[in-house]
Amino acid sequence: MIRPYAIQRLTSAYDRLAARAWEKHVHHILSTRRIRFRRDALLIHESGDRFYVLSRDISKGGLGLAHDREMPAGKVRISVDVGNGRAMKAPARLVWCRQSEDGSYVSGIEFLAVPIVHMSIVTGNVAAIA
Repeated sequence: MIRPYAIQRLTSAYDRLAARAWEKHVHHILSTRRIRFRRDALLIHESGDRFYVLSRDISKGGLGLAHDREMPAGKVRISVDVGNGRAMKAPARLVWCRQSEDGSYVSGIEFLAVPIVHMSIVTGNVAAIA
């Protein structure tokens, strides 16, 4: 019988390795190009306002976003759903925001630190984001 704390230790070790792999991916693979990256995200502005957005593309330097309302420039925290209970989180700065011809908005954020992937931690039957 596998004990719960043993599973948690194995999961924790796997999560650390996966986070290092993601950081290496962001640093090396994305350093020279922008790639399409369509994911749901939550952006929390320094004013406390929350914006639900869709990422459009990603590069080492930041993210392109699509959303339905205007957002003011300033410091933000971004959390992007990357699947399997994982979220990529990073402090960032909303650099620009403009309205498209169809009435929606597009914007660009600049990462202030390397994004970190927070893994789900399984404890018993409950999974939680660390």
